[in-house]
Amino acid sequence: MVSIKVVSEATGSVVRGSRVVVYSGGNHVQYTDDKGLAHFEDVSPGSHTVYIDGKEKGVLYLSGITPVYI
Repeated sequence: MVSIKVVSEATGSVVRGSRVVVYSGGNHVQYTDDKGLAHFEDVSPGSHTVYIDGKEKGVLYLSGITPVYI
């Protein structure tokens, strides 16, 4: 399992309700909760392509909780 924490670059605050897609042999979609976290139970730690609200953030190494700034 991996989690992504979405954080606003401008304010440093967590972002609620963002659509997070992790491509790992298929698309895995979750939305951030009140803590800015999107949890992916079926994604293993490793390098995956990440999209936040439709914008590609690149290939990121995901392990535990990974912060992503938007």
